[in-house]
Formats: sequence, C-alpha cells, structure tokens
Amino acid sequence: MAVGPTTVYPSAVPISLAEGTPKTYGPVTTTAGAATATRTVPGEGAWYVLGARVSITTDANVANRSPILRITDGNTRWWEIALSNVIAAGTTQVFALAPSIALASVGLPGENGVVPLPNAVLEPGSTIEINLANVQVGDTITTTYRVLELPYGPTGYVRGPALIDTGESG
Repeated sequence: MAVGPTTVYPSAVPISLAEGTPKTYGPVTTTAGAATATRTVPGEGAWYVLGARVSITTDANVANRSPILRITDGNTRWWEIALSNVIAAGTTQVFALAPSIALASVGLPGENGVVPLPNAVLEPGSTIEINLANVQVGDTITTTYRVLELPYGPTGYVRGPALIDTGESG
C-alpha cells in the first residue's frame, strides 16, 4: 500500500525542526495609532510559529489599552487570547509568545507577559494579528516572529517526506 504526504491543519502534533526552514520576520513596527499589527503567512510555505516577541508602547494620552492576539485562516478567526488586562498610558510592555506553554503571566502593568500560541500549522494566507483596543495616535506595536517555514503544495501542508511504496511489507 502506498503511503503519501498528509495535510494537517490545525496540527496538535509537535513539528520537528528537520521538517522546515527556520526564518525570522521582523521586527516590524506599526505606528501612528494603527489599531492592528497584522502578519500574513506568505504563499511560499506554511508556518509553524516557534515564538514571537510583541512590544507595545503607549503614548501619554490617558486611556487603558487592551491588546488581543488573533489568528485567522485568512477569513475566519479561530484563535483569540487577551495579552493583558490593560496597558496604561506612557508604558512599554513586552510579551513572549510560544506554542505549548502555559499562560504563565498575562502581562500586568510593568511586567512582561508570557502567552501561549496554538500548536498549529498556519497555511498561506493565514494571519496573526495583534489588536489594540483604545489605541491612541502615538501608540506603537512592534512584532518579531520566529517561524519554521514548512513545505506546502497543492494538497496543503506536507508532513515529513513522502514514503515510497517499495513493495516490501514490514
């Protein structure tokens, strides 16, 4: 029996580093009070996010900002988690994001936050969004993503090398 590649989305199975190419995207800073910093998975390959760093700096305008991480398949939101309760005016708050970690700390004012990511393969066109409610004109969001770029073909994400039927049983 021939065994071929398998498309997995979203994946609950940890990804091996040998399956793809590690790449870093960023840092990219969204300025001038943009409420959302969005990173779209390019069409060349699927992504498994190894980790991310998000830094949010708020200006002096009094308002409590509420950051939210959202992941979509390009159309439908399927993951959402609050990064912190609120970020006050005149503050910089940093968040570390990684798959398969417990929610160690939702960033309290003045503390770095550790936030889980889903253990999933993101297909081309998927988006990772950091949304900032109550954004003010001088607020900035800086994101850096470390990803494993995975093979992606017409049938989707290709998990590991295709096994070839040699006619041998075993």
